[in-house]
Amino acid sequence: MKTHFTKIRFVPSKKLKDYAGMNKYAAKSLGYPLKEDIILVDESMTREEKNRTIKHEMIERSLMKKGMTYWKAHRIALSKESD
Repeated sequence: MKTHFTKIRFVPSKKLKDYAGMNKYAAKSLGYPLKEDIILVDESMTREEKNRTIKHEMIERSLMKKGMTYWKAHRIALSKESD
């Protein structure tokens, strides 16, 4: 069985264009394409905020890979952040 690990990179907030995090699929939809299949997270956030953002981006990314639009995947990911 092949295991896939998602790359997560902590970056300055200015690189995220006012977003807390960004995944490849959301970035493309929003006009900020990423070359790699990674998740970018604002390095200035607290550990709790980073964890919540990573969870959000992973859910959103998974839904968008299956064909869901950004806004629909984003709403679902927001609702699941605190689960």
